[in-house]
Amino acid sequence: MSNKPPWGNCFVDPDDETQPAVVRVRQIDRKSFLLESSMRFVGPTGVDGLPDEARTLRPEDLGPEPVTDLASVPSALRWFIGTYGVHTPAALVHDRLIGDTALPGVSDTDADRYFRFMLKAVGVRFIRRWMMWTAVAFGTRWRAGGIRRITLLIWVVCAAAGMTAAYRGVVDGNWWLMLAAVVAPFVAALLWDRQYGAGLTAALSAIWVLPPTILGAVGFGVYWLLEHGLAFALPPKQAGDEPATYENF
Repeated sequence: MSNKPPWGNCFVDPDDETQPAVVRVRQIDRKSFLLESSMRFVGPTGVDGLPDEARTLRPEDLGPEPVTDLASVPSALRWFIGTYGVHTPAALVHDRLIGDTALPGVSDTDADRYFRFMLKAVGVRFIRRWMMWTAVAFGTRWRAGGIRRITLLIWVVCAAAGMTAAYRGVVDGNWWLMLAAVVAPFVAALLWDRQYGAGLTAALSAIWVLPPTILGAVGFGVYWLLEHGLAFALPPKQAGDEPATYENF
C-alpha cells in the first residue's frame, strides 16, 4: 500500500515542493478540526489573474484559530459526497478564499471556478466535479445575500415548477408540457449569471438527486422518533450521552 496521498500530483508541501502535501488535522469537537499542515496547489487554476497567494494555504490563513469542518457538505447530501476524500485539499483551499478570510481581488465566483479546476486536477470525474462545483456555487450565492440570493430563490421556484410540469406531462401524456420542462432549465439557468453552467447542472441533476436525499431525510426522521420514543422507556441518560440531530450525521 502506497503512503503517497492521492493528490500528490498537484498539491505539494509549500516548504518543500518536491514532497506531496499532507493534510494534518486535530479534531476539537463533533464536526470541527484544527488544520495543522500547509499545502500548495501547482495545477491549472482556470482563473486568469488569480493571485499566487491563492495557491497556498497555511493554518494561519484560516484566521486566529485554523478551524475547519473539511468539506462543508449538507447532511442530506452525504450519500453522494463525503466531508473528506480526494477532494479534501481543494475544499480547504476554497474555504480560505470565501468569507472573512478571502483574498482581495478573488471573487466568490472565481473561487468557485478555481475549486472545480482543483477537483479536476485531483481526478474527480466530470459529472461529480460539476455537481460539487454547483453545490459550492449555490452556497456562496446564498451567503452573498442581496440580489444574488433573490435570483437564487426565483430559480428554486422555477425549478420546482419545472419538475412539477415534467411529472404532470409524463402522467398526462402532455408532450408540450414535457417539452417546456426540458427547455425551461436552459432559460432559468440565466439567473445564475456567470455561473450559468452551475444553474444548468443543478436543474438537470435535481430530478434524480432529490429523491434519495428526501428519502434519507425521512429515514432519519423515523430513527429520531424511535430514539426519542425509547428515551421515555429506558433508564435516565448516562453521562456523556449527546442529543442526535440530522446535522450530526
